[in-house]
Amino acid sequence: MGNSFTTRASSPALLGKPLDPCFKWTIHNFTAVLERGAMPINSAPFHFAGHKWYALLKGCVFMCVSPSHRESFAVTPYVALSLGLSIRSLDFEPDYTVVAEFVLAIYNYSNGLYYGCEARYSFYVNNTNSTIEYLMPLKALLKSPDFVVNDCCVFGVEILKVDVFPREKKPVVVQKKAPTVQNLFIQKNGFITRTCTLTMSNFLELNLEHCVPSSPFEIEGHKWYFAVYPRGDQYSTSFLSLYLCMDASDKLPPKSGKLVELSLSIVDQKHGKHYTKKSPAFIVFAGECRWGWSNFIPLSIFRDTSCGYLVRSCCIIKAEMTVIGSSNGGENLADGLMN
Repeated sequence: MGNSFTTRASSPALLGKPLDPCFKWTIHNFTAVLERGAMPINSAPFHFAGHKWYALLKGCVFMCVSPSHRESFAVTPYVALSLGLSIRSLDFEPDYTVVAEFVLAIYNYSNGLYYGCEARYSFYVNNTNSTIEYLMPLKALLKSPDFVVNDCCVFGVEILKVDVFPREKKPVVVQKKAPTVQNLFIQKNGFITRTCTLTMSNFLELNLEHCVPSSPFEIEGHKWYFAVYPRGDQYSTSFLSLYLCMDASDKLPPKSGKLVELSLSIVDQKHGKHYTKKSPAFIVFAGECRWGWSNFIPLSIFRDTSCGYLVRSCCIIKAEMTVIGSSNGGENLADGLMN
């Protein structure tokens, strides 16, 4: 059940057989992604193989593209694709592993074929994004008339096989269906950034065993709230867990979402060196959902009085959100758990 790895290549390989994608993702204004520092982007999630897949794993699969991925040993920027699996929507058991065989690829406009690679990866609770990545030099991609047309790129994924371990669960039957098609539109200007700060002056008086929701607040006309797990949620017991949640009553047009960048911070009240984590850009749809980290900050650091994150009984949480685009053809991701 080990994970396989691909080697870097100067150009994508033509697949040995035609790709039958279950997911097609078109990114419009692709160069605008690079202008924002080549931030990674999560697609909206998509169900695959009908109710059997959903009933077994209770969740969605999503794809992530990092337009300028830099490996520690690489100098040349690369385009990288990876596959991710939602934990909460799958109702994952801590000891369960989902092993998937899949294809990640990019579309060639000139000949109508997909180029990419096959991969195999083991997903589990603390490892929800594959390290199997399709890599192509960014410079070669941007110069090619084959893969970028009218500033658009098309990516595809085909899931070939899924196994779940241990085998108490019934095997997943991969059934063919019409592909899920999503369009992502990146803004080139007019970005909107909003910041919200929450002061919890009675943190030590809270019920530390459960989730502590904040009062709702608005960002860009939408209702949000913080969800804090002082002793960690079900995926972590030695960390404070922190999420930004959209209220269930919030409304967005059906199948229409916003692409946002999010950073969450716990304010250092003594030294001004805040503890901050920034997510990849992700799609927000209507409905109750959340984004954040199960392992946000180690409890040993959070409770250390010299660090300034918890002063007496006061904790200050800050969220910064920037709207950078929009998407259609997607659905809600119940739990955007960041690794």
